[in-house]
Amino acid sequence: MFLISLIFVGLGFTQSCLPPPSSLDLWVENFMKVSSCAPLKEAGDARIQDATANSSRSNDNRYTLRRHQNNLYEMSFNLNFIPDTGVTSPKDMMARVQSCLKAIPPIQGPQGQKLIFSAFSPTEASVELKGIVPPKIDIKLTNLDRGNANNFGDGFTCGHFTHELMHHAGLCDEYHESGYGIPDANRNDGWCRRIGPGDSLMSSGMVTAYDQTVGDIFSCDLSTDPNMKKLEGKTENEIRDISRRSFRTIGNFSMEDVGYISAVKVDNVKDVYCKRVAEKWIPFVPGTVGITLKSNTNERLTFTSRENYVTSTDKKVTTYEIEYDCDCSSREQSCYEYLNLARPQVLRASDPSIFVMDCPGSSKRIAPSNFSLEPGRVKMNGTVLDIRNQPGKRSLLYPGQFEKLLAGSCSEVKAQNYNKCSVYSYRHSTPSAVKNAIGHSCDSIPEECKSPQGWLGVLPTLTNP
Repeated sequence: MFLISLIFVGLGFTQSCLPPPSSLDLWVENFMKVSSCAPLKEAGDARIQDATANSSRSNDNRYTLRRHQNNLYEMSFNLNFIPDTGVTSPKDMMARVQSCLKAIPPIQGPQGQKLIFSAFSPTEASVELKGIVPPKIDIKLTNLDRGNANNFGDGFTCGHFTHELMHHAGLCDEYHESGYGIPDANRNDGWCRRIGPGDSLMSSGMVTAYDQTVGDIFSCDLSTDPNMKKLEGKTENEIRDISRRSFRTIGNFSMEDVGYISAVKVDNVKDVYCKRVAEKWIPFVPGTVGITLKSNTNERLTFTSRENYVTSTDKKVTTYEIEYDCDCSSREQSCYEYLNLARPQVLRASDPSIFVMDCPGSSKRIAPSNFSLEPGRVKMNGTVLDIRNQPGKRSLLYPGQFEKLLAGSCSEVKAQNYNKCSVYSYRHSTPSAVKNAIGHSCDSIPEECKSPQGWLGVLPTLTNP
């Protein structure tokens, strides 16, 4: 009889969730396999994680982890969407989340492992994962501009969904929170938080990470830009060229994203750190990338951006070209943090080997309606334009993040650096809290936590994306 070795990790205790044994010998044999920190050694092994955050754990761990053949692991979530008035229905939201997760290729781990994600409604989980049902996660559906792991917004992209679900898998935020990064005794909630690379799924670059790995999937409402409705009748190649990504739709970050200090609120720090050197209308040239890089150093990023528009009279395409200079050589630290986030977006849009697009003109980005699009393709559907970008050659997760997911809440042996550094993310992120709970201040943060490479590792490059 095929038997699943099942490990259940709870709140500070370990218990077997195996079905009643058919014999004492069988029960003893499987009881010896049950260890909260034991790896899943064989295909068919599974572990249910149900652990809440505590002083050494930055986030909850609520999922089922299964091992399949060929070193492939699957992490499954049990999502109970709670509807609000005037928002996406639980059924439609589940379909979006499932499609976003399904589109992610198997994620490469540091030891040759591969990981995929899946999501189920409580009803689906009881049928599809009988005997190994993940803990139920209640998530409210909202129309707020900003959501979180327990409040999914109508405007969430696939990158947002994936980021928030990773909180339920134990990963922490790697960006400045509202008011964070401000060295003030009354507003230093996140001063000790470890900030991740600008292309990390858990940083403010979550959309960038998904776009680079999977190819962002979205739709555009062309009715919000009357001129763009004139794309009807143009070929797919023409529409792709017109929709090439420019700096207008990227590099847009808030004061909180970078820890910018100012008595005057600034909606977009791009306007603070990137100077428009020159701008002019030029003829549209098919096949031209949206951004041409001029210089890229640690302190400075200079490039030319091109925005394409359809004229209101004759349906011709024209281009508005802007030269940008993002110079941080004599600026505060938050400027460098801005470059950390904007740089991977600019580099991606300047790559001539891939199609990276955004909603053209002033048309509005809306929830994706076509997940079957192949990477790098677009499709017109009335006044809706469906787009899927081409991915790059990278893994979705950094090695430290991957190891943390496989280790779960029992990662004292594995993912040691990740645990050591991620505790500064929330409950112990302020200098006073760190001192009281861990015994030292931000000044004595471990050396390996002072750079992303120390606790996240180096992002692997894939030969076959």
